[in-house]
Amino acid sequence: PEVSKRVYDTMLERAKILLKDGCPVVTDAVFDAPERRTAVERLARGLGVTFDGLWLHARPEVLRHRVETRENTASDAKTRVLNLQLARDLGDMTWCEITTSDRLEKTVQRIRDVLNV
Repeated sequence: PEVSKRVYDTMLERAKILLKDGCPVVTDAVFDAPERRTAVERLARGLGVTFDGLWLHARPEVLRHRVETRENTASDAKTRVLNLQLARDLGDMTWCEITTSDRLEKTVQRIRDVLNV
């Protein structure tokens, strides 16, 4: 928990610096705790920038396959970590939910549709 808190705090501090400089920012993390989602939303809105919260999800069997077959990744998440994440209560999800169970092209198009790009 301490390491996770430091990681999220650092990510938000870096996002704040970039947003203040007028740069677009993507914060890519699990955001499985409502307070973490609220913190990033509050940061963007407090700086007067648009915030689009996208909750990407896939069927558990798809996620397991991805975790078990990936190679050369920076992520340390293995099946045990995935199972813990899947068991967590996300609380109230206010972000736009997008399934990623399909092909990458379909997911990209769903995201583009939501963001109007």
